[in-house]
Amino acid sequence: MREPVIRIFEPGSKPKKYKQSDKDHPMIDEVATSEFMFPNMDSSSDTVLNNYLRGNPFLYNPKTDTVVVNSLEDFIIKAKKEEIAFGDVLRNPKYSPHRRKRIIKTAFKNWKNEYNQKKNQTFKENDKVIEVIGDISYLEYSWKAKLVLLITFIVLLFLAVTDSALWNLIKQGTFGYTIYSSLVQMYTNMYWLKIVGNVGVYLCLFLIFYSSIYSYVIKDFRKNYKLAQSFLTNSEASISRDFKKKYNKARRYYLKRINNKKYPYFPPLGIEEVQEGKMNITIFNEICKVTIDRAYVVKRSKPYFSAVNTTLRFLGYGCALVLVVMSLYNIIINIFS
Repeated sequence: MREPVIRIFEPGSKPKKYKQSDKDHPMIDEVATSEFMFPNMDSSSDTVLNNYLRGNPFLYNPKTDTVVVNSLEDFIIKAKKEEIAFGDVLRNPKYSPHRRKRIIKTAFKNWKNEYNQKKNQTFKENDKVIEVIGDISYLEYSWKAKLVLLITFIVLLFLAVTDSALWNLIKQGTFGYTIYSSLVQMYTNMYWLKIVGNVGVYLCLFLIFYSSIYSYVIKDFRKNYKLAQSFLTNSEASISRDFKKKYNKARRYYLKRINNKKYPYFPPLGIEEVQEGKMNITIFNEICKVTIDRAYVVKRSKPYFSAVNTTLRFLGYGCALVLVVMSLYNIIINIFS
């Protein structure tokens, strides 16, 4: 990297006019070393810092990055075959104003392309959430499925528990007593039907709780997903808008002043003018990963949920079907015998 060149200007004969000084300045070496020294450079961190400064100033985040940068001009760019600090290009008399302008445009173009590439790659992660969520929604219990399950549970409970208060009321009548006695006789002759009925009741009861808990999990996930999706969608626009504003402002700042002979000196642009904002690519990427990870956990558990759901429904509805068919058969036989 080239050594920085310091030029000293003095007030000219006219107001707001400056001319380059030709006097000796014994403190210039001290000024050079303090003015252009990176704030956190030492022998141990020189390599790390220089590698970082070859990156993109628009991706700098003072809260997460371990290095300290004060200005956009600290970052290193390529000028043909050599690497040089952006600030050295601006203030080095070796480079003509025309060449400085071309170098500035190239540097900003490279930074913009690199930023957009990383941004677009991160935004694609947001689209993956939609793909992941697709296989989850249909596992939710519909109101029809819940209604059928509830009716099955009531029928099983009605037929299996013959010593309930309801049956004591029903058997007061002649027809009701006929049905009641048919069920009691059936359970006496085929006790296994009593076991089938009780098992069916417990299976349906467990399935009701299972479906309620599972529906709550899915609804909670989809609610959080929609909130995250809305937040990420809004954040995409916010990140793009914030970058465009900072990029155009910084680019205009240097291009406007590079050929300004009236004001040959202009201060370096502070890093806070180009660094990432509160909502940035890093945070956006983290939110995407958390959302996708949650979706993946739910999706990965789908086969287990489906297996348990299918097994419980098959056994519960099977018990109900066997008990209803056998009950109707014995009641009809008892009535017409």
